[in-house]
Amino acid sequence: MKDKGTDVTIARYISESEKLAPQNEKLNSALLEAALQLIKYSWNEHNDGSSWDYWFSKPKGYDIKQYQDSKLTSAETLLAYLSAHENKDAKLRNFMYEISGFINLLQGNTIIGKDLYLKSISNPDEAYPVTLTRGNEIMKRLNK
Repeated sequence: MKDKGTDVTIARYISESEKLAPQNEKLNSALLEAALQLIKYSWNEHNDGSSWDYWFSKPKGYDIKQYQDSKLTSAETLLAYLSAHENKDAKLRNFMYEISGFINLLQGNTIIGKDLYLKSISNPDEAYPVTLTRGNEIMKRLNK
């Protein structure tokens, strides 16, 4: 990523994932982890070095401070690709919708963010408990 840039690197690995489909589960897991790391790095950079409290469902993590960061855009690209191709695990797909919603809220895309959160929690049987907890808390705050 340092040599070619984040966008070129992400495009290359998405292309590799598409070539290997459907037996690309390990690569897709790595892409998901890369997206989460990009969000963590961005959060840390823009929040005075603090931890990503949202990840741990801490109250301060729900206080959305909007900012723009190319790392978030890159993470969103990865999550959009992965969620569009996740057909087996609805809970994982809804988790990716939740995190994409969070990214959109951070970047000021409130309508898209809210829609993604609604999608992530619309069927509680198809959502991880943490996705439901965080999603419901964000929706409560957005609907004030």
